Amino acid sequence: MEEMVMINPDFLFILSHTTNDEAKEMIENNFKSNPAWSSLSAISNDQMYFLPKDKFVLWLLVLMLPNPINIWQT
Repeated sequence: MEEMVMINPDFLFILSHTTNDEAKEMIENNFKSNPAWSSLSAISNDQMYFLPKDKFVLWLLVLMLPNPINIWQT
């Protein structure tokens, strides 16, 4: 968490295997009520974006590649 606070991202892209509504509820209940998380620009400015859950496995595979950029260069 300390690194996330130091980075202080302007945007958060959230990958969830649940529904967007469940993910949004988790954000409301956990992130916005936590002082460390709520201090992030992305949280305080509502710049959180939910990636499509039907692509969950695809996103995981892309994230696990050693150099994910190569998948788009073919």
